[in-house]
Amino acid sequence: MKRIISTLLVCVLLLGCVFTLASCGKRLSGSYSHKEEAYGQSVESVLTFKGKTVTIETKITVAGNTTTNSIEGTYEIDDDKIKITFEEDGESITQDLDFEKGKGYIKIDDTKYDKVKK
Repeated sequence: MKRIISTLLVCVLLLGCVFTLASCGKRLSGSYSHKEEAYGQSVESVLTFKGKTVTIETKITVAGNTTTNSIEGTYEIDDDKIKITFEEDGESITQDLDFEKGKGYIKIDDTKYDKVKK
């Protein structure tokens, strides 16, 4: 009888572990950067991931003047797609984009973001 109960408890614990691991989706951490320059102008985007949130900071430099914009939202990764949701003017906006993760970079749609080293 003790052997049956022990086996049953082990099965329950293993099942709990499986469900716990299955609930953990893919997550990113840290910052990733992409910069483009042309004709003395530049646009730099930095995506910072922490938990389920992403902060997107964009710096635009034109004729020596720099403008910085920042927006915070949430994200979910599902295989080769990333869904980013944020609010703008009180309205929720969701974007479904192609996603790829490599060693030291991520690629969202056709834009490659390199991992920012601390």
